[in-house]
Amino acid sequence: MGVSKSIRDMKEKLDMDIRLLAMEMDVSANGIRYISRHSLDDAFLIENFDSLINDIENGEGIEISSISDNAVMYEYLDQTVTVYTTISQKSLFFDISLSRKMERRMRGYISTT
Repeated sequence: MGVSKSIRDMKEKLDMDIRLLAMEMDVSANGIRYISRHSLDDAFLIENFDSLINDIENGEGIEISSISDNAVMYEYLDQTVTVYTTISQKSLFFDISLSRKMERRMRGYISTT
């Protein structure tokens, strides 16, 4: 089973409007998927999620714009993704068509622990 979830299943509160996020990402609000560090329960997946976010923010991703104080949009894998960061939460939002690619990328990191 995949680790990405539908935005409708998100329990965490966001300080941004999901419709605005969808419009900025040029996708349907119902088609937004996410992976949240908070929702991962496996230490290896958490470490891999952190590595994926680091690659997006500091390597392979190209920053496009800020949607809010906590959300930054990037071009990654020729698509638009958004990294949402607060003190207690880090989440990655993307179009449903990227679900498998993002999960494969995340699972592809080799653990350093």
